[in-house]
Amino acid sequence: MNKNLKNITKAYAFYKKNVEDPVDSSIYKQITTEYHNYIIEKVIDGEKVGLPNRCGHLLIKGRKRVAKIDEKGNITGVPPHYSKTKELWERNPEAKRLKTMVYCMNEHSGQIVYSFFWSKKRVTAKFKDLYTLRMVRRHKRKLWEYIMNGRTYVTK
Repeated sequence: MNKNLKNITKAYAFYKKNVEDPVDSSIYKQITTEYHNYIIEKVIDGEKVGLPNRCGHLLIKGRKRVAKIDEKGNITGVPPHYSKTKELWERNPEAKRLKTMVYCMNEHSGQIVYSFFWSKKRVTAKFKDLYTLRMVRRHKRKLWEYIMNGRTYVTK
């Protein structure tokens, strides 16, 4: 497998160089985009999708986020909810002065945080821990919509 295939444009250049009668780049991009969307739909529907060439599996995994209070009285274990904190500070200047924060408690999902997960359990590549997967925003937003509509997934 070629290590320089970092995006569709570079993959198309590699494909064009190695195939006798290649399709046009717009058709190639459309096919690969449709394939990626198909995989994401399967994952968001709750399936564990195997990636080709023993590259692992893609799934959605949840983990319970627990808020804790440290020795100084600060809340840890949950991220700040920046937009709601900003609203609070605009309404209440005292809260802004004291730097009071509003936190994401995920009440809508029972304090469970869901995210895309790339399982590399049976991947045979060297240094597989150095590889990462970062989903594009539109796929993350689609997952968020499903979760907000009550969809649940596998929990750790």
